[in-house]
Amino acid sequence: DPLEDFQTINGELARYSKTLSKVPQIVCLNKIDMPDAEENAKRFRKKYGKKYRCFETSTMIREGVDALLDEIFA
Repeated sequence: DPLEDFQTINGELARYSKTLSKVPQIVCLNKIDMPDAEENAKRFRKKYGKKYRCFETSTMIREGVDALLDEIFA
């Protein structure tokens, strides 16, 4: 489950460094072209959309990549 994975990663990050865990994050919801990806993205945005900047991408077809890169460079 992508939401559980995200919680696990952020928990590990917080245990590693409280300071690092407070740095703003940009979240890339990759492989959006896969089955169930749209539903998972909706669930993620519902739970975390107000706290994190989220970008849906598919690197295979290069969808959403330019918007993600623009945000990173900004």
